[in-house]
Amino acid sequence: MAKLDKVLVSWENRLSRRDFLKAGAMTGITFIGISSLMGVTAGCGLLGGGTNEKQIEKFKVQLNWVKDVESAGIWAAMEKGYYKEEGIEIEVMPGGPQVDPTTLVAGGGALLGRAGSAQAHIMARLQGVPVKAFATTFQSTPSGLMSLGKNPIKTVQDAVGKRIGLQTGARGPWAVILRKADIPADKMKIVGVGVDPTPLVTGEVDGYWCYVTNQPLALKAKGIDVYVVSSAELGLVAYGDFFFTTEDVLKNKKDVVVRWLRATIRGWEYNEKHPDEIAKLTVEKYGASGLNLDQQTQVNKLQMPYLKSPLTEKKGICWMEASIWQQSVKDLYDTKQIDRMVSPDDLMTLEILEKAYAGKTYIPL
Repeated sequence: MAKLDKVLVSWENRLSRRDFLKAGAMTGITFIGISSLMGVTAGCGLLGGGTNEKQIEKFKVQLNWVKDVESAGIWAAMEKGYYKEEGIEIEVMPGGPQVDPTTLVAGGGALLGRAGSAQAHIMARLQGVPVKAFATTFQSTPSGLMSLGKNPIKTVQDAVGKRIGLQTGARGPWAVILRKADIPADKMKIVGVGVDPTPLVTGEVDGYWCYVTNQPLALKAKGIDVYVVSSAELGLVAYGDFFFTTEDVLKNKKDVVVRWLRATIRGWEYNEKHPDEIAKLTVEKYGASGLNLDQQTQVNKLQMPYLKSPLTEKKGICWMEASIWQQSVKDLYDTKQIDRMVSPDDLMTLEILEKAYAGKTYIPL
């Protein structure tokens, strides 16, 4: 795997929330090191008794972020026994700022992974990393621009003449947004910011790149009126929190991936109907230590719209389509962040979704 050692300075670890350490919205989270992440569990147990026992598939799933309500569908599937019904037992590995799910999955550290950055996935494929997306949690990335209510930035045009605070990894998405609006970057002042939105509060910047289900909650909890416009509303087209695995797994363990996705979709369907219950389970049982119940409940409800789109109304949650991936590729190419195009067929597959749904638009609980 020498090639993988060189491959990714992950966009994901540079983008939006990878620079955000939950600035005030959560307290006491301890990030778990990656030393325990290596080594996918490929063992089997037995389900049931007698001579017709069904093998239990045991494996690891690598997250791109810490164990919180962002993984509500997974926690619901675990709690309600959906994985068990599919003959699956999973170990969920936490992510964080120093964890690159793509490298870990490609290197055999986990069977499946979740990634937050379509750009990182595209760049990995261009460098020969054999990973493919097979489903997505969010139909668009929950990043965006936050401004104060007394001086709101509601459109890209409103940013002209303003001071825009961007983390290092937010500059790429912002370049795409500006190009689509035909606005030169020199029409505003770009200010480097860090994990804390304080520069917005103190007036050092007029706009602050944020994770829309995170920093705005922290400031609103302090009584600060903010206006938030999502990256999708600003023109950025990209999936968020999508699931992926290697081409080898898709070839040789396809049925396992289908069963896992079917159970996970059921988990998200359950969470949609019971967000308070799953937020509480996240805080008390499945999540990292130090999570705040009120904050996690709010996040769970705020993220719900990001699971939905006209496509999901027709096909079901977690669906995706090649055209969105193609648009993400074009945006990167047009802004010179990549030097050649890549086909959606190299980036994603719909076969797992098709098999999981089996012609339906939902999976019965």
